[in-house]
Amino acid sequence: MRIKAALSVIAFVTAASLLGAAPAMAGKPSSGGNGIKVEELVKPAGSIRAYANGVNDSGTIAVGAAYWDATWTYRNNFYAVRWTRATTADPWVAEDLRPLMPMGGGGYPIDSRAVGVNDAGTILFMTFSSNHRYVVTSAGAVIDLGANLAFGLSNNDTMAGYRPGSPAVALFWATPTSQPEELPSLASGYDAIASFFQGADVIGTATDASGTWVVRWVNSAGSWSVQRVALLPPRASGPGGMNSAGRISLGLYDPVSAPYGWDHRPAVWDPPYTQPPIPLPTVSGTAGGAGAVLEDGTVVGVVTASSKTVKNWLPVIWPTPTSLVRLPLLSGGKYGDTHGVNAYRQIAGTVNFVDGWSTPEHAVIWTLP
Repeated sequence: MRIKAALSVIAFVTAASLLGAAPAMAGKPSSGGNGIKVEELVKPAGSIRAYANGVNDSGTIAVGAAYWDATWTYRNNFYAVRWTRATTADPWVAEDLRPLMPMGGGGYPIDSRAVGVNDAGTILFMTFSSNHRYVVTSAGAVIDLGANLAFGLSNNDTMAGYRPGSPAVALFWATPTSQPEELPSLASGYDAIASFFQGADVIGTATDASGTWVVRWVNSAGSWSVQRVALLPPRASGPGGMNSAGRISLGLYDPVSAPYGWDHRPAVWDPPYTQPPIPLPTVSGTAGGAGAVLEDGTVVGVVTASSKTVKNWLPVIWPTPTSLVRLPLLSGGKYGDTHGVNAYRQIAGTVNFVDGWSTPEHAVIWTLP
């Protein structure tokens, strides 16, 4: 989760139909050079590799996906996974969510990747076979959001996203089962996309005749309004994240990176946004990606491991716009990737090992000091 809300935690109910629960090895945490800990999340029974996409604010539920070879019941593919533990002192337990997935073509359950989870136990996941977003409630019910794409999930079960089209329409869901409400655009006929929550507000982008803006949607007395935050520089992408102080993470177009297959470098932008965004330091070459921004201003992301290719990434944080810290890898790991964060400085992601020509993923949680 990217937000911290003062809400009562709804008891998490594990669906009785789930199969393949496997206990995690107790912790396996290790500390990196800056007091950063990395903890492996064990793969669900029978799976080959796994990665973590999100962790809730309580640090008791993580979600992602694992890859299984084909069986008589399932095709070979990635399928959603949930890791749970009663308290942060307990070992993680891996849960195979395939039994909850709706059926797709050929009479097989759809492929799935869990992309976010909140303290209530609600899970947001996606599938490439239909490009739909789905929600699994804390009681185990599966809701198909259809062509609407949800990206943000708050601790009180509100969601934010958009409806693809010309123009794209920003959406807000009051509950996973409610019909989405259209959020206002900056101008008629222009795109608006909601991305994530910041408290009760929704952050995203919207365009008008002047370009693409980072915007904030605010609800007052049941009515939504849209506010311009900053006009993105030409060819910049984002925001990858934004904290309550207004620090925004972006991607800046960088032709130097283009020969290596990635034409953006990570950057941050601070209020009042009158100066250009600041490119963030990298390890080799200039390619990288900036994601969530923590409340202390730390930016989470990745940088390319080589100046000759962007096939492999290194997980990093930027504590300041001029400093870079590599996140520790599991013993024997070579590469990695960062994904979702929670309010308590934990990062869900992946550590990759090298096995011949392949680089199998291992799901991890990093905890910052």
